[in-house]
Amino acid sequence: MAQPGAGFGVDLNALAEAERGVRDAVAELNEMYGWGGGEANVGAEGRGLEHLHESATPDTVGHDGLSGALALFVEKWTWGVKFLVEDGVDCADALRDTRSVYEKADDAAATAVKRVLHVFGGNPMEDADAWDNKDWSQIRGETAPDWSAESARHAEQQIHQTFGG
Repeated sequence: MAQPGAGFGVDLNALAEAERGVRDAVAELNEMYGWGGGEANVGAEGRGLEHLHESATPDTVGHDGLSGALALFVEKWTWGVKFLVEDGVDCADALRDTRSVYEKADDAAATAVKRVLHVFGGNPMEDADAWDNKDWSQIRGETAPDWSAESARHAEQQIHQTFGG
């Protein structure tokens, strides 16, 4: 999560949670109305309220006018639920696709930074792609300077061998 004033940031976990929440809501509708057949079937057919339409008789609701109003409501909301479910599935798909794009961009940026670090601090005998799959702790270990006394003695010996004296 980005800090205020630190620029733009995207919380990939929040995108995943939002997608999961929308898909869970669609699944809940699926369970409530016994649609079965998965999300696509539900959205395509707009089923689920038929049982209300069938039970909207004057005997079950107590009045002819109420029966007609309930039947009209169910007929219209069959389409409303259909579009609601379709929009929910589309929204979840869009959240998944957005998260995927950001993950790919993060991976590409990390690879670019790793390659720059390899050029400036890595083993010149190693392939340029060698660091692509290394984690940051490995890279830090390979690029961190060794300030130990042993390293200083070794460097001094190499200087004397190279330049004499």
